[in-house]
Amino acid sequence: MTDEPQPSMFRLAREYRGLNQGELAKAAGLTQPTVSRIESGMVSISNENLQCLASALEFPPSFFSQSPPAASGATCVFHRKLQSLGVRETRRIHAIFDVMLMELAALYQNVEFTPSKPPIPRIDSDAFDGNAEHIAELVRSYWRLPPGPIANVTSMLEDAGVIVVRVNLGTDKIDAISQLTDKMPPVIFVNASKPTDRMRFTLCHELGHLVMHSCSFEDMEAEANRFASELLMPTRDFRAELRPPVNIPKLSSLKLRWRVSVAAMVYRAGSLGIISDRRKRTLYSRISQLGWRKGEPDVLSPEEPKLVSEIIDFHTQDLGYSIEDLAELAHVTPGEFRAGFLRRAAHLRLAR
Repeated sequence: MTDEPQPSMFRLAREYRGLNQGELAKAAGLTQPTVSRIESGMVSISNENLQCLASALEFPPSFFSQSPPAASGATCVFHRKLQSLGVRETRRIHAIFDVMLMELAALYQNVEFTPSKPPIPRIDSDAFDGNAEHIAELVRSYWRLPPGPIANVTSMLEDAGVIVVRVNLGTDKIDAISQLTDKMPPVIFVNASKPTDRMRFTLCHELGHLVMHSCSFEDMEAEANRFASELLMPTRDFRAELRPPVNIPKLSSLKLRWRVSVAAMVYRAGSLGIISDRRKRTLYSRISQLGWRKGEPDVLSPEEPKLVSEIIDFHTQDLGYSIEDLAELAHVTPGEFRAGFLRRAAHLRLAR
């Protein structure tokens, strides 16, 4: 926390609200050149203008005196999104994640985790010639996962100290963003609009990034997908259960056990050589005819993250904070804090 407002924080808040400089200037009763100069740090902001901008952006003035995320220990960022996501919408979504990450960091300073599993391993995919499937096998062994399906991916990650947050983004064009920081555990923000089968695969995809990658490169997304497929549908176990003939009714039945989409199983069956490329195309065509391309019937029970709620409960029940106190600690309004977080509780202790 600094004493003076930070220019980049005004841009972050504006992008969080999905505004351009002209729209913010109109809402704040200022001119666009004034807003531009404030955001670029070319002029010192008066207290009057600070109050106008804070009111227009619906953040308390203290929000703007924080250090920006890049100066607060944020390092690697990965995201799973569609190519059609526009620049302005991408900036808005990244701003949402940055603001929520800062809120989490404010809460995290008072707690420490007692995970039941070892933390996420770091395994450079280059050291295994990009063999993401083998790395997924190593992770299953490292975490001592039993054979067969993973019962609850979210719990698996939280047991290893990963913070999972479901976020309402107002778009279906992005699935998740994951982030490594040097000041708190890994964080995965996942789009709350996604069905359970998609969310589980996405979480494993993001885990693949966190395990294998430290920078962006051309085959990174494909590696993360192969990692997720092997983690969720390990070769030996999945091959033993999915025997020809492979059809939609059989895959729909297996979906209840493996908790992955029919489309993901078709892809996995093809990659393992259980079905031919021709059969894979036929099954994909049938999936399209059923209208399942954008989402299959959601027959799976949801997986709700618990760790953030436990952090909040620790503050409110053990430390005596109110929601208003937590919002002040996180430099947001109580309404903003409630909209972003709030769920359920357990094993945290005061940091020493």
